[in-house]
Amino acid sequence: MSIVKYILPIVAGTMSGMMLTVFGEMGIHHFYPPPAGISLENKVALTEYIAGMPAKAFLLLLANYAVCSFIAGIVGTVVVGGNTRIPAIIVGILISLGAIYNILKMPPQPIWFVAFSILLHLPLALSGYFIARKKG
Repeated sequence: MSIVKYILPIVAGTMSGMMLTVFGEMGIHHFYPPPAGISLENKVALTEYIAGMPAKAFLLLLANYAVCSFIAGIVGTVVVGGNTRIPAIIVGILISLGAIYNILKMPPQPIWFVAFSILLHLPLALSGYFIARKKG
C-alpha cells in the first residue's frame, strides 16, 4: 500500500478525533463554565480558573479524550479498509502531539492529568483499530 493511501485515513481519523474533542470540551464547559469574560490571553485569570477546577472536571476531560481517540482510531481504520493499523498509530501519535502542544500552551495543570492526557491517545486509537479491523 502506498503512502498516498494512508493520507486520507490519517487526516479523517485525526480530524474526527480533534472535532469530537472540541465538542466534548464545549459540553464540559457547560457543566464547569469559565468565569465570564475570561480570555486565553489573560494567563493570570486562566491559571486561577484551572487551579480552581475540581478533579471531576479533569476526569471528564480525560474521558472525552479517551472516547475521541478511540473513535479517531476507528475512523482511520475504517477509511483505510481495516487491514492495517498504521493509520490508527499515526492518528494516536498526532493527537498525542496535539495534547502536548495544548499542555505547553495552557497554564499549569495537575501532573496526573498531564501524564494521562499524553499517554492515553495512542493506546485508545489502537483499541479503535482492534475493534474496527477486518477479521480474516
